Amino acid sequence: MDTVTIKSSKGKIALIGLGAGVFVFACVWMILHADEQTRRNPLFLKIIGVIGILFFGIGLIYSVIKLFDNKSALIIDDKGITDNSSGVAVGFIAWQDITHISITQVRSTRFFLIYTVNPEKYLNDSNPFKSYMRKLGIKMYGTPLSISSSTLKYGFDGLEKLLQSRLEQYKLEINKQEKCGCSNN
Repeated sequence: MDTVTIKSSKGKIALIGLGAGVFVFACVWMILHADEQTRRNPLFLKIIGVIGILFFGIGLIYSVIKLFDNKSALIIDDKGITDNSSGVAVGFIAWQDITHISITQVRSTRFFLIYTVNPEKYLNDSNPFKSYMRKLGIKMYGTPLSISSSTLKYGFDGLEKLLQSRLEQYKLEINKQEKCGCSNN
C-alpha cells in the first residue's frame, strides 16, 4: 500500500479561529456590560461569559497553534492510521486494532468512528482534557476514536472510500497470510 498524507486546511482552520475569536470578544463584552442589563441577573451573565471565554478561548488557541503546525493531519499507510487531525487525536491506530469504521453525524458535521478490539488502550493520556473527551466518546458512541474531515484538505466521501478500502485491503491480506500460513513479520 502506498502512503497517503493529508494536510490540514489552513483556510478552514483560520475560519474556525476567527469564529472563536468573535465569540471570545462577545463574551468579554458581555462580562463588561453585564451590570447594565435589567432583564438578566448580571452574575449569571458574567458566569456565562467566563465559561464562553474558556470554551472559545481554547478553540482560538488551538486554531492559532494548528495554523503554524506543518505536521500532516492524517497519514494512512500499510501499518495503520496516524491521526493528528484534532485536539483529541490519539496518534497511531494500527489496522490490526481496528474492527470496523462507521459514520455518524452531529448536526451538519459528519465524522468517522474508529472501533477497535481494545478501546481502553486509547483512553488514557497525560492531558486530562483529552482523556475526558475520549471517555465521553466511549459513553456516546462506544469508541474513543473519531476523525472529522472538517479541517482537512480532503473531502469526506473520498476519505470514507480511502479508509474503508484500506481496512478491507488489510483484512484481505491477513486472511491470505492465514490461509497460506505465511507472515510478513
